[in-house]
Amino acid sequence: MEDEMLPLMLSWITYLYMPVAVVVYLCYRERPSIKHRLPIGTASAGLFASVYCLAQPLCTYFSESASCGSTLLVLTITCNTAVVVLVWTSFVVLVLYSITEIIAQPTNVSHDRVAMWNYFRGMIIPSIQVPVGICVCVVWNLPHILLLALNATNISHLSYAQCIKMDFFSLIMYISIGQAAVLVAAFLCTGYQLRHTTDTFRVRWSYEYTSLYMVLCSCMCLLYWLVSSYSTALTGFHVIEVMTTQGLQGIVFFNVLLPVISTYKDRHKVTDLTGSTSLQVNWDSYLQSNEAYLSYMEFCRGRTAVLLAWKAAVDFRNGDSKLNVFELYQEHISPDGAYSVYDDLPDLMRRKYTKKIHRLRKKASLVMTNVSKVVPVSDDVDVDFFEPLRRELVGSIHVSWLAF
Repeated sequence: MEDEMLPLMLSWITYLYMPVAVVVYLCYRERPSIKHRLPIGTASAGLFASVYCLAQPLCTYFSESASCGSTLLVLTITCNTAVVVLVWTSFVVLVLYSITEIIAQPTNVSHDRVAMWNYFRGMIIPSIQVPVGICVCVVWNLPHILLLALNATNISHLSYAQCIKMDFFSLIMYISIGQAAVLVAAFLCTGYQLRHTTDTFRVRWSYEYTSLYMVLCSCMCLLYWLVSSYSTALTGFHVIEVMTTQGLQGIVFFNVLLPVISTYKDRHKVTDLTGSTSLQVNWDSYLQSNEAYLSYMEFCRGRTAVLLAWKAAVDFRNGDSKLNVFELYQEHISPDGAYSVYDDLPDLMRRKYTKKIHRLRKKASLVMTNVSKVVPVSDDVDVDFFEPLRRELVGSIHVSWLAF
């Protein structure tokens, strides 16, 4: 092996962890600390980055025998797509967090932000975000595909080593640099906008660190270009290739590997689901703040039975409820309750709680206070007794809000 190839091949060895990290990341994708990152999109970006980082050193090492057209097609498509997919995923996460913030604290968000993020709220629907994301990737890669198609006849018989000396390769590089600058700027803006949301798992740090790391690698490339104008000492060490692959490696390191390590370290901890990509879970968590709950109660100004029943279920779970299990059922679930949500519940859940209460009445001890009152035995009712009701109600709230 030539001494000039040593840095590139050593870098290639350090990239071998990347596809493994992506696979492990997908295995843990249901964990709350990963789920809120839109794991499929992040893993797709990591997969494209892995292909590029593992292919680029090999293509350079075997440049004399590698076909120019196919090599350039693989390298340009994987490089561009990796960054585009990650930026698109981060944008969808930003929309999701912003919409959740509006839902959770509608009176504390400025009208301008409400108008802006409501315009993009369709992006949280997979049937919209995925096709639009694919279209964005295709459009972003279109200049490179057109250049390769127009020069197909000229490069069909050339090797990769010959190809990189041609003028059209320099044009591809300039286009890539311009596109990379736009994407890194968009990435930084996305991370900055996440400051205005309740970013439970600090996802913005992953985005900001990734973009700053890419800027650092770009600065190293610029410094190399300036030095090479005055000296040829580093010309044969493939510094540009090393820095490019290092920049793309940041996608996997900051957005895949570090979250996986964090999830593994916290695997024995009971983690609240705050920060999940589910609007239902986010809203359920945010509304447990007294300020957020009162804010939304004020915003509703009318049909608040669902919200009151949800709050009663939460208080029951936390041990703060002033109602026992039968009083809570009578007031919020039975058809004739004062704040009944009977009509909002599916028939299956109505029957489920009717049977549960009936079964509890049979097992309960009777305590005579003024009038005969049924009090449940503490062992028969745990803190999760009304959890299904709570999840159903918060789902009803967020669906009705989105419909509105």
